[in-house]
Amino acid sequence: MSKAMKVLCEPDPILRKVCESVPLQELGTKKFLDLIKDMEKTMEVEKGVGIAAPQVGINWRMFIAETKDGNKVFVNPEFVVKSFKVIDYEEGCLSVPGEKAHRKWGATRRHRSVTVKALDENGQEFEIKGEGLLSIILQHEYDHLDGRLFIDHASELWE
Repeated sequence: MSKAMKVLCEPDPILRKVCESVPLQELGTKKFLDLIKDMEKTMEVEKGVGIAAPQVGINWRMFIAETKDGNKVFVNPEFVVKSFKVIDYEEGCLSVPGEKAHRKWGATRRHRSVTVKALDENGQEFEIKGEGLLSIILQHEYDHLDGRLFIDHASELWE
């Protein structure tokens, strides 16, 4: 049975660490698949469209992102292509709560499209191109793996 996990919030120092690669021997194990289920449950409960391992206290390069085909697990992801065109977008984050509202929001500038190469939960390599919102989600979650939050490059913040 999956359970929601505690989401770490800024200024927790774990959120500012560069994550380590997920050990390949972990992929496909019951422990790893249970972690994914728990992260998905957390994402659902918190009404997020993505969640990265460091947000739940795990220093691994992995995240889950909501795609048009459902939630997708990205293990040890890398950007293959980033578009030259950028878009401005209003972002929020499960790890950046607000005082009055559920969370803070901010105006960010991101690449309009990105292509990411990663492994799935069983170690199968895949590549996905994200445009628009999916591009934002992929960049946002990837930032978590390098110890960055959207507030680090937001032009303004509000609740």
